[in-house]
Amino acid sequence: MFKCLILLCVLRSGLHAGEVSLLPPAYPVSGDIRTHVRLDGIRPLELGDGHIYLTFGGDGLVSASADYNERSRNEVEVLSLEWEGERLRAEVEVTIGPDGARRGRAHFPTPPDVFRLEIEAERGLDWAGFPVNRDAFMPGWRKDTPQVAGRAVSGNYRGVWVSGDTETEVEGEVTGAWSVMAAENAWGAVGPAWVEAGDSELRLTAFLPREVRVEGIEASVELPLAEPVPIRSGGALRVSAAGVSGSGQSVGLVVQVRTERGWFARHQALRLGETAEEVTVPFQDFGSDWRPFAGGEIRAVRVGVYDGRGVGRVDVTVDELALISGDALPEEGPVTVVVRPDVVRSFNGTDEVPKGLFGFHDVGENNPRDPREGEPDYEEMMRILNPGSLRPLTHTGFGGKPLSEEKLARNMDLEQRDLSPPDQPFFRRAVAGNAVDQVIWTHTMDLWARPSWMDHGVEAVARDVEVFYRNLASRAWIPGDEHNVLRYFEVWNEPFMWGRHINMGFRLPPGAKEVEDETQYGYIPGKVGADAWSEIFRAAVRGAKSVNPHVQLGGPSVPDFGSHDYMDFRNYTMRMLEAVGDQLDFITEHHYGGNPLTIAAGYEVTRSAMMKLHGRMVPIFNTEANDLGASDAGKAAYNLADMLNLIRVNPDIAQVRALHACWNGYLRNRGEEHAYRLAAPLRGRMIDAVSSASRLTVVASHPQTGRVVLVGVDHGAGETEVRLPVPAGFRVAELTLLLSDAPLQEQMIRDVDGAGIPERAEGKTALVQVVPEVRGGYLRFDLSERSAFRVILEREGYEPSRVRTQQLMTLPVLFEELAADDRLSLQPGDGVPDIPERLFLRLVHTGAARLQIGDERIALPPGADRKSNAVVRDIEVPVTALRDGAELVAEGPANILSASWILEN
Repeated sequence: MFKCLILLCVLRSGLHAGEVSLLPPAYPVSGDIRTHVRLDGIRPLELGDGHIYLTFGGDGLVSASADYNERSRNEVEVLSLEWEGERLRAEVEVTIGPDGARRGRAHFPTPPDVFRLEIEAERGLDWAGFPVNRDAFMPGWRKDTPQVAGRAVSGNYRGVWVSGDTETEVEGEVTGAWSVMAAENAWGAVGPAWVEAGDSELRLTAFLPREVRVEGIEASVELPLAEPVPIRSGGALRVSAAGVSGSGQSVGLVVQVRTERGWFARHQALRLGETAEEVTVPFQDFGSDWRPFAGGEIRAVRVGVYDGRGVGRVDVTVDELALISGDALPEEGPVTVVVRPDVVRSFNGTDEVPKGLFGFHDVGENNPRDPREGEPDYEEMMRILNPGSLRPLTHTGFGGKPLSEEKLARNMDLEQRDLSPPDQPFFRRAVAGNAVDQVIWTHTMDLWARPSWMDHGVEAVARDVEVFYRNLASRAWIPGDEHNVLRYFEVWNEPFMWGRHINMGFRLPPGAKEVEDETQYGYIPGKVGADAWSEIFRAAVRGAKSVNPHVQLGGPSVPDFGSHDYMDFRNYTMRMLEAVGDQLDFITEHHYGGNPLTIAAGYEVTRSAMMKLHGRMVPIFNTEANDLGASDAGKAAYNLADMLNLIRVNPDIAQVRALHACWNGYLRNRGEEHAYRLAAPLRGRMIDAVSSASRLTVVASHPQTGRVVLVGVDHGAGETEVRLPVPAGFRVAELTLLLSDAPLQEQMIRDVDGAGIPERAEGKTALVQVVPEVRGGYLRFDLSERSAFRVILEREGYEPSRVRTQQLMTLPVLFEELAADDRLSLQPGDGVPDIPERLFLRLVHTGAARLQIGDERIALPPGADRKSNAVVRDIEVPVTALRDGAELVAEGPANILSASWILEN
């Protein structure tokens, strides 16, 4: 058993001036009690038992939820509520609406139900036990059933279930837990936890699951402050802790602070061991390059544990916790952006901005709608947005009647084809959007439906898929058929959603075949789902390539590569790369929200995996991306940062990005539209450009003779001034600003179950052209927080004259887990070209490490910002490392995800 008992105390006599203790007796444990009760077996449907979860707080009912109703916001009316000592009596009426229908079918066919219930329950002294992953089949971002633990609750309920015109009497047992709610100026529990106080300490009992949970579970104590504590940017939070686990697994302490800008976290603030260790975390370290720490006052604090490895319960002692005032940090000066217009950047053989990174997931049955007032028609809108790629999606049953060999041969005969441009809205949109040669057509079945292979076998589905792609490929692109958009085929949209139908247990629909997979730890599949898709993809390749060698096939639209600290990648994506990576023409992935700086890191890890497994690399196509929980301003900043970082870090493999979604030829959101209008001219050869601060990501291009286009997006906190030295002989032809009103506080808040709750801010955007102000040879302008800009520089007859060539050499390094003082060789092996002019180590890692070259030690910057969000670090090192050899030396637990040399001339 992994026992977690967290003790927080502070030696009050040891406090120094400028410190604020956060522990009792200054801030006691709350007196408010939260009670979670689960009513099992309440819905006698053929689908299996249902469960209702009710959360009672000191002031009444806090929330209610029910299985099969994913974030349904069920309507609840409290008829009565009474506490008597340790007993709870309540009468409630819960209305459970049907799950949202898709194409005329419900995800789960639940009718709108009404439950009128009388509940009697008693709070005991025994622990309620560990939270069970009852909803493993459901995506975390769709769950609304809580993970709770604490003191046990038991009792009974009885009442009436009304479904349609039918009333049924129901009764059963109540189970659940009660815990201490956080209240102003008092500590309480968050998640599956219990908190108690001593004279000068807090005790947190954290009930983490005993089974593996990919998304992880958090259990914390929280203190909301009635009077916020003013902070200075140089301040810090100091914590000292020790911990012992019965299982021997080490757990990291998580500390979080909430300012007026939202929650900021530092995961793995320290690793817990038998001896207490102290760490002082500067407030700046609670932020990241993507979402830097911001705020002027601390409004709440959390301390706890977060883990998904099935560690259970743990004993931890935290013997100091205090806020420390500090001197104000020096104010940031202007950010300088330097463009070298004479220098083309060539990375690993690519010197062009990938035109498809500005594309759309094309939704709406691929038909345009009529323009609204003030809008251009859909073709003109596509010319303005200039996506460069499109990803339409077609639902199909696969299969079909096999075409005869004669018919296949006629289809493949260029002279017998109609080579004229199709008179179709989609084709016209593709032409207007510069995307005819980069349409990624996805053929799939219902995203939510149970796949037929589970009941009829993968072989039967594979036979149909082979016929389908054999027929389709005969009509696809061949050289000379330049108006043909059938060039890239993505095989099945999001097959990871099959995991919702694996390990369903008692929720298995009647007559369905049970599919179990002990390697699946949530709704993302493990071996069973990966093997099924791999077999289907092989069938698609057999069918298509047997007819048309020019068609390109890829997939499998996996979750973003770095999700859940790469656990999804190692458990699911890697299995498919191992199985069919030698046949993939391109790899596809999806990412929604999160940190754009980590997406490029995931691409590098995937590059290393493919090189290690198959000695090859293929393009990576993102076929869905967006930040669904963001405002206009948040979407604009997110999408621009995502696109620019892929261009900046890995333009050789990041070839397509598909915004979700372009609906019938138009974007739904002004922030998206402004971002794409701003970035549209960023085409042509990549020009060398650099920013002096990580908060500002910039990319420059040479789209035509005489012109340079520079686009930048700021993801820092507060306003900043940008200074651009105007290159000799150039004039500033345009300065366009995409201004937003402070969306930094936006984030996809994660509740303690891992579920994503969009917190929508009111951030708006405006796209404005301003008169350039050039003083002393510098273009100067101010950017509001999370804003962006475009500068166009012109010089008559200008063409770049030099090339900065960077060649990447991937090392056989993939998921190397190191303990303190472990060493990892970075020898490049055979085939090293001539010694370059400059040498960089491209590293994706977490934890602390240094580079050792002979007797020389080179400190490495942190490899992760918050939690486990690894980012790409390019560190310049002496070129002698190629000759003399180099080693990575861990200075604590470290995970080296991938490593490459970059040789520059």
